[in-house]
Amino acid sequence: ALKIFILLAIATQNFLLAFLLRQMKTPKYDAAIAVLANPLLLIFIQEYSLYPWDFMDLIIFTVFAWGVLERKSMPLFVGLFVVATLNRESALFISMFMVLDAYEFDRIGRKFILISKRKLAIGLLLTLAGVLYVVAIREIMFIRQPNGYLDAEHDLIGNHFNLMKNVEILFATNLLNFNILNSLFLLGSMGYVASFLKREWKAVVMYYILLLNILMFGIVNESRLYAILLPFLVFFIFKKTEANSESVPI
Repeated sequence: ALKIFILLAIATQNFLLAFLLRQMKTPKYDAAIAVLANPLLLIFIQEYSLYPWDFMDLIIFTVFAWGVLERKSMPLFVGLFVVATLNRESALFISMFMVLDAYEFDRIGRKFILISKRKLAIGLLLTLAGVLYVVAIREIMFIRQPNGYLDAEHDLIGNHFNLMKNVEILFATNLLNFNILNSLFLLGSMGYVASFLKREWKAVVMYYILLLNILMFGIVNESRLYAILLPFLVFFIFKKTEANSESVPI
């Protein structure tokens, strides 16, 4: 059953990716290359484990990344948030974006201004609702230590805090083994995404928030966590291609 689920999830994400790329007016040939490359990226990140919720995240964040880069309206993100909440706490990234999307820089690019009180209010309310839901679910289902004793160290946030450990792994430990590929991927993607800061600053900020979350609460070399980064990278690549084609004189 799990193998069938994984097969259907990957097929769904591939068809969805192809459809959304075509919505971006991506040429059919380029969209086909992206769809063929997508499973290879999944092979790269799977390492020793990929869980069912990772595949759901991949589908949800494919739509999310597309919506962010294509500047879609709030109903899309509200719907995605509801669906994502049923999967896991990564839904909170969607409501966080809605808060971010309520702001914009002025024409000069120096002042950060509120442009939509409605987006801000809904984003904050959904974030609060999401946090309360996650806390309630974890209170009911949180698995404590194998011996039955309370795990007070992680009960509050429901996770480990690994920032310093991950920084050491990213910049030092990985340089001495095959996991250097993970460091190159994360650091390289940070640099690549930064090139979009002027044109797509909200998408760049969201990418960095997702990456920071991995550094703080994940394990750098648990590469399955990169799943929610992949859709952003794919759409960034085709956004750059689109921008380059538009700049070529006819």
